[in-house]
Amino acid sequence: MGFQRGYTPTAEHRRKLSEARRGKTPWNKGLTHIYSEEALAKMSETREERIPWNKGKPCSEETKEKIRQKRKLQQITAETREKIRLAGFELTDSVRLDAWIDYVKIRDNFTCRKCGKTNLKGRDCQADHILSRESFPELIYDLNNGQTLCCQCHGKKTRMENAVR
Repeated sequence: MGFQRGYTPTAEHRRKLSEARRGKTPWNKGLTHIYSEEALAKMSETREERIPWNKGKPCSEETKEKIRQKRKLQQITAETREKIRLAGFELTDSVRLDAWIDYVKIRDNFTCRKCGKTNLKGRDCQADHILSRESFPELIYDLNNGQTLCCQCHGKKTRMENAVR
């Protein structure tokens, strides 16, 4: 149920709405094939006709260069990234950090070092600096200062670090 733009319901109002819905089954619960083939085809055509909001918008040369570097880096393996790091080639900070993140996750086999959760994907897989970036800026790109953590363990560690400060 939506509300008028700019209106935030009170806690009491949300509680009453929740109680009113309790025990009622949604209209589409358990339904499959609710759209006809024609309706699905029409939705598909409409989706294809949509143009992204930034299509045809000009980019600065700096942005284009960042995109080029990012694409180049995505095409090479973790071993090659390590060779680039050891050789000391200059990469932009964001690209270097992305390479560091990828390397740490691959090295740890997408497994949380604290709780041992495996096959982490997406936001649940986070590369973490063992020694904080603020306190040890010289270790930001040091691969030995990295560990893979799941979202929950990373949150706990961050809260503990913030409490100490």
